[in-house]
Amino acid sequence: IKQARNVTQLYNAAKKFNDMRLKMPHDTPQSKTWVDAYKGAGAYYTMQNLIRFHNCKAIDDTNKRLDKYQSLAFITAKAEMYRNGEGWRLLAVLKKMLTDNNIDISKKMAEWRK
Repeated sequence: IKQARNVTQLYNAAKKFNDMRLKMPHDTPQSKTWVDAYKGAGAYYTMQNLIRFHNCKAIDDTNKRLDKYQSLAFITAKAEMYRNGEGWRLLAVLKKMLTDNNIDISKKMAEWRK
């Protein structure tokens, strides 16, 4: 992958690497801890993306609208707060951020399909 000089070479290197990966059945049981961490990380990075690139702002627990840097600090504090088995709670923080910023997921998905 490091030796790729263009998009085609990078794609082929990534595909070759992925083909070596051990494939597990879709119904393989997963650790609850891992699932919680996965959900929390997904929500955290989605919120970070919304703040950094889509001008979204967080509204804190006292109902104060935060600026970009305060919003990033707020979601980081929430991630820290929920790090021991409560990462799934970041999904609620994400849902609130979407509502607070008037983002309609269904509408966005339809827009992206165009």
